[in-house]
Amino acid sequence: LGDAAKMMVIFVSAFVPSVINSYTGVRQIDKPIFEAAAMLDITGARYWREVLIPGALPSIFTGLRLSLQASWTTLVAAELVGAVTGLGQILNQAAQDIYPAMILVGMISVALCGWLMTMGLGWIEKRVMPWKVMSIRTLSPRFKYFGGLNPIPTPDGVPVAMTSPGFNVMPVEMAAIS
Repeated sequence: LGDAAKMMVIFVSAFVPSVINSYTGVRQIDKPIFEAAAMLDITGARYWREVLIPGALPSIFTGLRLSLQASWTTLVAAELVGAVTGLGQILNQAAQDIYPAMILVGMISVALCGWLMTMGLGWIEKRVMPWKVMSIRTLSPRFKYFGGLNPIPTPDGVPVAMTSPGFNVMPVEMAAIS
């Protein structure tokens, strides 16, 4: 495959999740927000800037994350199909020569680039949507902060401990035990 064909395939794989999530984000904006904008006579560019884009941003960033993942997956696949130079050629040559160290280097390179781009997108998301990021310290002094997740209350209103790879939050009483 030539470079133009690879770019086209990557573009198509990234375009679809972004468009679908952006459309879904606009459709999920609450009707009272549209009614308030109409009452305040917000139209044109101001309508996009103050109503549509802020309301759809969480879904837009979800689409961007999915597009980023699809782009990297498609990039690796396109490189492996018919690469003459670049990462695909290195991985193909390493596979043919049965050179696992070089394959591992290629895989780590792809993983590192993908991780850096995901972290960069997360950084941009925090800057663009400051209302979405909430510190756990503002929720309750009863919780000890260990990483980055907010506790989710159960139906009876008592927050539960949450864990995730590298991140966890638990009540202070539980933290004293562990």
